[in-house]
Amino acid sequence: MNTTPAIRNRPLKLLIAASEVVPFSKSGGLADVAGALPKYLATQGHDCRVLTPRYLSVKENRSFSQTHIRRTVDVQIRDEIKWGSLWKVEESDPQVLLVDQPQYFDRPELYGEKGIDYPDNPMRFAFFSRAVLETIRKTGWVPDIIHCQDWQTALIPLFLKEFYSEVPEMKNIKTVFTFHNANFQGPKNLGLSFLDTLGLRRELYTPDALEYYKTVNLLKAGLIFADAVNTVSPTYANEVRGGANDSYDYGVGLTGLYQALPILLGILNGLDYEVWNPETDEALGNNKYGTSNAKEAKAKLKEELQAEFGLPNDPKLPLIGTVGRIDQGQKGYGLLPDIIPGLANKAQIVLLGTGDPQLEQELSKLSGETFGLRLAFDSNLAQKIYAACDMFLMPSRYEPCGLTQMIALRYGTIPIVRITGGLADTIIDISRDLESGNGFEFEEYSSAAMAEAIHRAIEVFNSEEVWSALQMRGMQTRFLWDDSGKEYEDLFYGLSK
Repeated sequence: MNTTPAIRNRPLKLLIAASEVVPFSKSGGLADVAGALPKYLATQGHDCRVLTPRYLSVKENRSFSQTHIRRTVDVQIRDEIKWGSLWKVEESDPQVLLVDQPQYFDRPELYGEKGIDYPDNPMRFAFFSRAVLETIRKTGWVPDIIHCQDWQTALIPLFLKEFYSEVPEMKNIKTVFTFHNANFQGPKNLGLSFLDTLGLRRELYTPDALEYYKTVNLLKAGLIFADAVNTVSPTYANEVRGGANDSYDYGVGLTGLYQALPILLGILNGLDYEVWNPETDEALGNNKYGTSNAKEAKAKLKEELQAEFGLPNDPKLPLIGTVGRIDQGQKGYGLLPDIIPGLANKAQIVLLGTGDPQLEQELSKLSGETFGLRLAFDSNLAQKIYAACDMFLMPSRYEPCGLTQMIALRYGTIPIVRITGGLADTIIDISRDLESGNGFEFEEYSSAAMAEAIHRAIEVFNSEEVWSALQMRGMQTRFLWDDSGKEYEDLFYGLSK
């Protein structure tokens, strides 16, 4: 594929297919991207449409109007036809269509409950993937590009080639596949019967196609059969190809496949600054702020947050916040127990999240005057943490992109991050560049390296003038979809020639 910037000589017809889309459904950063990127593309004059499941939570949401437009997306699953109906979100720009199928989508959660995935997730999202293509075939609106996201829509490029190559109006459609996390490859228990159920050729069950250690690997369907593949930051694209300085398996068993791809782009996610804005954030109550009053407002929010977590009110101690899935793997919270005792009388830490029960228990024992823990998922409290804290800690083992460090900067909360993935592409250590530095970094994945970075941050915090300048720089930093969106446009135009 030609990677030089394409000539933008006409608007494109673009279909974004995603299993979750803000503001309709969300479990992670995928939803933010699938909600923000189409908005940018629409502002550039493209005919952009979004297709996503009509989950029970979406169906019951009264904050937007939904209109039933037709019942035509019929998909053969096993020996029966599963019908799906299409709903349109009124007054949405770009247009958002919802695929309704009560058997598959009328459930309390998106993917599973109480930490256990729904066992029929492969069939749920195979249905959705076929429904995307049936929507095109039945409605007559034919996109130039279908942009697929993660394993839940990875079958779309394969289905398009297998079942629709002889449909005249669909044979020229191109597909782009974006993976947001190489660890998420789909359920692990799929065999030949799964291909039979979907009407796919058994010849696809080989290591060169979908087979991976005696199971069908759904992520591979997108990686192999899409016309172009990208991930969500330049550094992560290099890491999954085996280009990192350490021995960690960023490609999660598929490094050879990533190396073999003709092109694997890394396009950094943008942040929606209309959504993430301390001047309008209702979670901050009467303490909303901009650059002119950040010091005073953040001081009040800090006092409130210290009280909420049962920490002593001491404005002289930096308050470090962190929000995420508590695990021993990706998010790096297994490093915390070793460093918390050493921060006594030097800093305070608050952590919001849930995850590994053993690590939760270990961290709970450390709660006290230095460390506050809330084992919950609370988006309102998370936004208070972004705003109230002085620093934000992200000790990630790997981080494909990360939006949290961008949010923290927007709220004047200085990131302390491990150099990996999108964290390496967005955070510059102030010790490397005093003029443009916006945070603190550590490279080695260890408690000692993290503690050293935290102590450097504490030293700078005690220099009020330098710290204030660092905060203002962070609040004025922008990672815009105007920039990332142009890279996607180049990719789309390059395919649609």
